[in-house]
Amino acid sequence: MSNFYEQLDRIYAEEGGAAAEAFLRKKAADLSEEKNDDGREYLLCMSELGGYLRATGRYGESLDALGKALSILLRTGGAGTSEHATSLINIATTYRMAGDYEKALSVFMEADDIFGALPDADPSLYAGLLNNVAILSKEKGEPARAADTLMRATDLLRQSPGAEDELATALANLASVYLETDNEKEAVSANKEALELFESLPYESVHYPAALNNAAVLSVRAGDYETAANMLEKALPIIKAAFGENEDHGRMVKNLELIKAKAAVEAAEEKE
Repeated sequence: MSNFYEQLDRIYAEEGGAAAEAFLRKKAADLSEEKNDDGREYLLCMSELGGYLRATGRYGESLDALGKALSILLRTGGAGTSEHATSLINIATTYRMAGDYEKALSVFMEADDIFGALPDADPSLYAGLLNNVAILSKEKGEPARAADTLMRATDLLRQSPGAEDELATALANLASVYLETDNEKEAVSANKEALELFESLPYESVHYPAALNNAAVLSVRAGDYETAANMLEKALPIIKAAFGENEDHGRMVKNLELIKAKAAVEAAEEKE
């Protein structure tokens, strides 16, 4: 299956998210569940498509694609495996982003039960669950619980070789929680490490914009509007290339406009 991911990664990098979606839909149509011997490649297509649809705000379609992937997995003996737990995390994340927190938590806990029954579960996969549960806690207005959960995730990821992207993502999320609770010293520390990790990767992570956005918030609070604008201008093309002009992209564009307007006002006042 490495060729599948290599081809998909190349399309994302060279042509963008819309082209990747088209590739996945055509690939799935060509395969179809009936034509594919064990359903494995069709499962991968549905999983990847579900993730992209979620990122572009099409939650119903995302759940449909991810549900198809889970159905194939369970039908082919995948029940109770790490892959089963990961599939549930993907579905729960879509519910979370759609605002159905009760359903999201229920499915996250199903995944937690599976990990708990696996003595050799990959720590980085379990950390991914913790990361998503923390975001749910944050969105529910429980920042202290979110911070505690993210600290558990980062502890696990520091012990997982090759998990730099995942660790950077968890640290960026932790910095965001600290910003929300006005704990700027901790936010600066967590986000600095996140940025260093993202920038050390041999590729441009789709989660890098989260750390850049945190850096922009910190710069605004320090009155450094030029740096804040630069951070957002760096983040915007990464989001657009991966997911198109989604909600995050639109929100960041508006924030960039506000920052530039504020900078212009301050510059004019300095000249007076």
